[in-house]
Amino acid sequence: MCERYEKMNPHADVIFFMGGRNDFSMGEIPFGSLDTPSTETSTFYGALKHIAEGLINRYPDKLIVFLTPPHGSSDTVPEHLPNAITGQVYSAYAQAVREVASLYSFPCCDLWNIAGIQPLLPVHKQM
Repeated sequence: MCERYEKMNPHADVIFFMGGRNDFSMGEIPFGSLDTPSTETSTFYGALKHIAEGLINRYPDKLIVFLTPPHGSSDTVPEHLPNAITGQVYSAYAQAVREVASLYSFPCCDLWNIAGIQPLLPVHKQM
């Protein structure tokens, strides 16, 4: 993620960023904290902050919106169990996105709480 934003359309009017699902389910990097500097891209928080600052520098006068990941669970990676490397549950990744959005004064679309999806329910799991 830390390199992809540099390849985005430089003429975009609105920028949406969503991350966290793959970091939770396949992530092998430390989680970090809100105090982690943006130069420490080897942590989830550091990478989020790096991306935020990179987007601000690339699009200083454009609307940048962060989106939390929605609920997501599977039999192999249930959202309520911690990531084996970071020890964090999936909701902590969504919270990190909210905190970093707030730190940089970005609007945040909280899909974790408003998407209307709960894949632990059979009806949503089948969908």
